[in-house]
Amino acid sequence: VIVGLLGVVVGYGEWRLHTVVLRPLASVGVVQPNISEDQKHEAEMLAKTIGLLSQGTRDALAQGSPQLMVWPETALSGYLPEHPDWSDSLRALTVGTGVPILTGMIDVVWHSRTLYDEYNAAMLVGPDGRQSQRIYHKRHLVPFVEHVPFIPASWLNWAWPDLAGS
Repeated sequence: VIVGLLGVVVGYGEWRLHTVVLRPLASVGVVQPNISEDQKHEAEMLAKTIGLLSQGTRDALAQGSPQLMVWPETALSGYLPEHPDWSDSLRALTVGTGVPILTGMIDVVWHSRTLYDEYNAAMLVGPDGRQSQRIYHKRHLVPFVEHVPFIPASWLNWAWPDLAGS
């Protein structure tokens, strides 16, 4: 039975690959700086990161004509309101080129003075330099990497105080 089901799945996949007509929708530029995870969140690296991303964007735009630039997950690894220079850089890049940027970032939602949730998020900066008011919050986190399964992360605050925001 399992072999039969596997054969049906593979057969259907092969058929679809040969019958679906692919057509180009848009040219997309991708910037992926080579920054190690342990350096990414260091204070002195934050300013360098936006510089690397900006230069990578300029380089990609010089090589072609992408209609959208995409930066990686948590490219902006701090809170945007704490770094107004990041907003200035994003605005200058998009207004200067007319190409929107989709970037990963860390976002926080405050529920009270002491209770908040941090999110792995994504935000679109339009070609006019305006940041989208609708920020996407990742809903399914990677177990043991982005969250601790089965227990609230706040239970581990005694061992790792900076692990959980709420």
